[in-house]
Amino acid sequence: FTTTAVVANRQLQQQQQAEWSEPTYACSPSNCSPSTNQCIANPNHGQKSTDEHCAACQKGQTYWPCDVDGLCYCWDTSSPKIPPAPSTKLPFNTNTDPCDDILTLEVFEALAPEAQHPYSYRGFCQAVRDYNANHPSEGIFIMGTEVQQRHELAAFLGNVLHESDELKAGREYLMCADQKFVGGEMYCKPCDMSGFDWETFTCTGESLASEGRAFNGYCQSNLLPPDGCQCDDVYEVSSDGEMAGFVKADKLYFGRGAIQLSWNYNYIKASVALTGHSQTFCQRPDWVATKEEYAWGAGLFYWMENVKNDKTCHQAVLMHNEFGQTLDIINGGLECPSDDHGWHGKAVQLRLNRYCRAATALGLDTLLSLDGCMDMDKKFVQCLKEGNCDACKVWEDKISLPDISTILTVEEGGATGNGPPTKKPTKKNNTKRPTKRPTLQPVTPPPTI
Repeated sequence: FTTTAVVANRQLQQQQQAEWSEPTYACSPSNCSPSTNQCIANPNHGQKSTDEHCAACQKGQTYWPCDVDGLCYCWDTSSPKIPPAPSTKLPFNTNTDPCDDILTLEVFEALAPEAQHPYSYRGFCQAVRDYNANHPSEGIFIMGTEVQQRHELAAFLGNVLHESDELKAGREYLMCADQKFVGGEMYCKPCDMSGFDWETFTCTGESLASEGRAFNGYCQSNLLPPDGCQCDDVYEVSSDGEMAGFVKADKLYFGRGAIQLSWNYNYIKASVALTGHSQTFCQRPDWVATKEEYAWGAGLFYWMENVKNDKTCHQAVLMHNEFGQTLDIINGGLECPSDDHGWHGKAVQLRLNRYCRAATALGLDTLLSLDGCMDMDKKFVQCLKEGNCDACKVWEDKISLPDISTILTVEEGGATGNGPPTKKPTKKNNTKRPTKRPTLQPVTPPPTI
């Protein structure tokens, strides 16, 4: 995917990064005055430190943990404790607003005509502004050039449209499409694939919590705050009657929000990043499915702060010109590469088509690289050949692709991979199968403890 525009964009980024190459140290005395600030540990960082370790940075220490990007940060004691996002070291673009100037209401409605609560345009724009206000050192959709802003919005929306089933799924379907609202509380009937009716969106088989069985999906119970929300086995609220098999939604940490936030250890990280308090989502996880700012905000958090192979989705786009890497970060264990004859091969094609839609709607003249997700370029060609990527046809002559004549469709018996698909997924509780259903796996593997 090497084009003149991409090469020029990379050269500009290299120049911008060179201008920002001076080493910086966390909480140096010159930029973190002890009269109004404290140097504290970032609880969302991949490495672990303590406030006591980080306090030395404020006195001029330049070795660990002060020399590790984002491990310690300068906290204004008059503000919530919200750690910074990993940096691209690109300049802010204060001239172009991501909503007012790029993703307008008209563009949003054209991209997502079926969008449902909690995914409103107003909610998206407010979530972006809230995130950027709370993360002054690195923002989303406001870094670099306007072209880079457009690329990041297109990549984000391409993934989100897939993950949320065209902005219709606030909650994971298998876990809570079959639901009841009783006494001001939401209850869910968790189901497995074999017992779920995709026509009626109900669990016609046995609930995963029926007959007195303990259910603890998406709960790593050995993790306690600050490493994870405290969780335990959950049981059905009644063994008979209409509520048989149902459990309280606020007891479960299944997939919710724009990129389906999952697992108790991810909920606590998102809670800190979005609210400044670890217990907000621990106590009310269903707010991620009901409050617009949190449904969108959870997706923004994941995009900006979930790290795989030393990079975030935000960094993959802005520093590496990659769309493929964003999928690898989100669901690479199942889709990079994917099985040609299973759901995940189809899912890659659906995601690509949605990305093409977003790139076209946002007025881009090139796509980002697909190289960061193994065999994604071949899936692109296969999708065009099978007629499943109508939105990508306009890009076919503008990008460099493998020879289409050498790639067989699934019906022709061809395999696009260079080897067997990854056997060990990066996420647990595989719930993706039917076409046009959201991506529902946990967003990251359990932390090493």
